[in-house]
This record gives sequence, structure tokens and C-alpha cells, in this order.
Amino acid sequence: MDSLSPHASGAKTADDGSRVLSNDALIIRLKQTLNHLSRWLTPIHERRLLEYSARRSEPSVKELLIGMRDTEIETYTMMYAIASERNPDLDRIPRIEPSADQVATDRVADPLVIMSSFRRVRESTTSLLRALPDTA
Repeated sequence: MDSLSPHASGAKTADDGSRVLSNDALIIRLKQTLNHLSRWLTPIHERRLLEYSARRSEPSVKELLIGMRDTEIETYTMMYAIASERNPDLDRIPRIEPSADQVATDRVADPLVIMSSFRRVRESTTSLLRALPDTA
């Protein structure tokens, strides 16, 4: 049970009672997302289980991976601006829209290939976090 306490995982408690993670603890959690996804998805060899939704109007695993990757790209862009500029105006950073070529590539790509592209962007995000001090 000690491993579940906020202090055991490197988390600090803010004045309002919410948990504030140190950079190291946050990086570990971000990397664990990839490890969990990989452990759950890699053993699935039937491609249609990952590409098609189990129920109508719900996203498929592949669509979720694409959304996670695109969100991570946008997050990394914002974090890079924060890390590299003194007072960045985040509203002026253009939102990244996938090109028609990217959409076509995503449509034919294997879900595990999309997961690997998400992994590459997540690695960039964690590298950026590792370079920043905890106070940033």
C-alpha cells in the first residue's frame, strides 16, 4: 500500500490538496502509458480488432491511437514554445492539422505503426521535460 501513497511515487501535495508530480514522476507516468499500450496491443495479431470499433459510433483502437499521437504533437509544440521562449504567446502557435497525405497514410498504416509514431513523439516530450527544472 505504501507504493500507492503520493509521496512514494515522487508526488507532492499542493496547498489545495491536489497532487503535484515532480518531473521525474511525471516522466515515468508518461512512459508507462506507452508500456501499457504496447503490452496490451502487441499480442493482438488480428488486425481488424484494432482497426474497427466494437460498437457503432465508438472510436476504434487505431482512431484512439491517431488522436493520442496528434494530441501529443500539439502538446509538444506548446511545451517547446514554453521551454524555448521567455513569454510565449500560446494563442499564436498554429494548430497542427494533418495533411491529406498524412490522413491517407494513417488510413492504410498498421495500428502498431501508429503506436510507434506516438511513441517517438512521447519520447520527444519526455526528453523536453527531462531538460526542464521542476519549477518550470
